[in-house]
Amino acid sequence: MPGTVLMVTQQPGGLFALTDPSETTGSVFFVDSVTGTDGAGYGRDPTRPTATIDYAHNLCAANKGDRVYVMPGHAETLATAGALTMDLDGVSIIGLGVGAQRPLISFSATGSTIVVSADKCRLANLQLKSTVNELVKFINAAGAEYLEIDAVDVIDGGSAKEALQFILTDADSDYLEIKNCRHWQLTAGATAQLWIALVGCTGAYIHDNVFILKLQDGATCSAINADANTRLSHFARNTGHITGYTAGLVSAVIGTSGATGLHENSYWYCDTTITTTINACPS
Repeated sequence: MPGTVLMVTQQPGGLFALTDPSETTGSVFFVDSVTGTDGAGYGRDPTRPTATIDYAHNLCAANKGDRVYVMPGHAETLATAGALTMDLDGVSIIGLGVGAQRPLISFSATGSTIVVSADKCRLANLQLKSTVNELVKFINAAGAEYLEIDAVDVIDGGSAKEALQFILTDADSDYLEIKNCRHWQLTAGATAQLWIALVGCTGAYIHDNVFILKLQDGATCSAINADANTRLSHFARNTGHITGYTAGLVSAVIGTSGATGLHENSYWYCDTTITTTINACPS
């Protein structure tokens, strides 16, 4: 018989399952807002999932490669800052499903956020949507080295349901990677919008994303913005259609003087003349 990498394993309180140890040797947890319950004995197998992602995340252990699988059709609303907080190193939250069946996380208050404060975390195959006017940000990365965001889409919430920012980093969030995302928002914010805001971090890699955004008509507003202390960023193969400006657009990608990095092979379309360059990265 041909060989296989699959192994039969059993989680405590869960079912026997075939697993591929090349994917993870950690524990696996399941979330489903339709059939799930946040309580003892739930989360270990897909027939007894938890109801919320944060509850399942808190069942994980740090640095074990644990994964939270969010079931197709899952829908969850975050109403406070850090309502979903990733504070355990090495945990992945992965949505299952294709298209509209991918898990949907809604943000219902201006301050509601996903907070990532641990290292080596991953968010993948999720949909995010603002249901409030002037949502401040979707994701706050605070001390989150090696955060990977893969195919985490922003879907348009409709008129007066706009977000100001997708992600804000701090200086301890080095080696951020954002890839394969599609962000669509057709209502401009009333205040400045730095959609991806890199603050003091090193080694960010932002690539192969599509942005269709209407942004506030301000000189600092941009799809990608790196402050003066950002180092060695790499922006590649991104495509953006950025609207909302009159004559105030400086650039779709802005690096403040002192920022360093590389911007290559991207395409940006705008609704007004850019006053400096499509690639305002001075270093």
